[in-house]
Amino acid sequence: MRPGTLILSLFWAAWHIPLFSFAMGHKSMGLVAIPGWFFSIVTGSVLLAWIYNSTGGRVLIVAIFHGTLDMAINSPAGPELANIMGALVTIWGLAVIRWGGPKNLSRRHRKQEAPDLQALGEARVV
Repeated sequence: MRPGTLILSLFWAAWHIPLFSFAMGHKSMGLVAIPGWFFSIVTGSVLLAWIYNSTGGRVLIVAIFHGTLDMAINSPAGPELANIMGALVTIWGLAVIRWGGPKNLSRRHRKQEAPDLQALGEARVV
């Protein structure tokens, strides 16, 4: 993971801190849950960047995803749903990091590798 992701996550977490005073899903969160919440912010920033890059830079798709997540987290269903949604975002974000790898998460600079000609059974001409 790049340092920029962590820096962005710090700003994003600071942006969301006021939610702890009025948003139902955040108000009911105890101090013990704060590290998990921050970790979901980090993996969520990777996830949102991946959605943005994978859709060709369509902000509307990212906004719909974020809004749907906000509605679920702040629903009257209680803190259990917020915890489940946070866990799902974390798992999905980790899967994106594992599956895509940091070198392949950029829309413009995907890692390019030369094919292994020996594995393909082709002769190399030098």
